[in-house]
Order: sequence, then C-alpha cells, then structure tokens
Amino acid sequence: MKLKLSKCVFAQTKISFLSYEIEQGKVSPNNANIETIKKLQPPTNVKELQRFLGSVNVYNKFIPQYAKLRYPLNQLLKKDVKFKFSTNECQDAFDKLKETQTTKPVLNLYNPDVTCHVFVDASQKSVGAVLKQPDASDVLHPIAYHSRTLRDYENIML
Repeated sequence: MKLKLSKCVFAQTKISFLSYEIEQGKVSPNNANIETIKKLQPPTNVKELQRFLGSVNVYNKFIPQYAKLRYPLNQLLKKDVKFKFSTNECQDAFDKLKETQTTKPVLNLYNPDVTCHVFVDASQKSVGAVLKQPDASDVLHPIAYHSRTLRDYENIML
C-alpha cells in the first residue's frame, strides 16, 4: 500500500468522511449538507419532492421513525396519485423531516465489546428499530435507527 503524503492528515480530533463528521466516538451529519436541507422550500412537483427525499434519505439512519414521518410524502410518489402537496399532513411531514436534520442528530459509534439493546415498534404503516448501547454510566445512546414503510400486501388490517 502506498500513501500520498499531501492527501494524508494526522492527529485530527474531527474528520469529515462521506458527508459525515466523526468526532470522539460519535457520528453526525456534515454541517454543509444540513444547511442546504434547511434552506429547501416545499416541493411544487414530483421531481422536487424526489430531490428533497433523496437529500434527507442520506441521513435516514439518524432519524427515529423515519418511515413513519416520510409516509405522507411517499403517497405523492405513487403512479396514479395526483401531486397535491398542499395538505397539512404533507406539510407537517416535510417540516418534521427538515427539523430532524437541523437539530444535528448524533449517533455513537458501535462498540463490539458492549452489550446492545434493540427497541422495536410497528404500526399499520411502518416498522422501526433502534440499536442502543450504554456508555460508562449506563445511559443508553443510539447507535443506529432503521425503519421502513410497509408494502400494501404486508399491511394487515386489525
């Protein structure tokens, strides 16, 4: 393996890597990307909605209940649905997704030597899980979030 010295940095307390910032065992979204998301206006068509969802989706692992938040916006992407963003449900989903990004969520790095705790939740629209690990004082911190919207054939009416 060869290293090019001009491209190497050493003894850094914070690094940027693939749109993430890694610092002292914690991972968070890159500030520049967050600022861009904050400035986004509500979409006026499907293409703009797809762009917004794509930019937010990069950080979905930082957003609890991501699939549930995104659900109203996903409905606008369906083939036979007329694009009508003006509903309160869509505007609320848009605002909440932006808000989750502006609070600069932080995840701890996974430690294979520490016990993991998995918390799961499900509704008729989505399923989700949170992986947490305790710190030295036994306070649980999130390591990763996962959620997804249920497909039509998976949705069982109770």
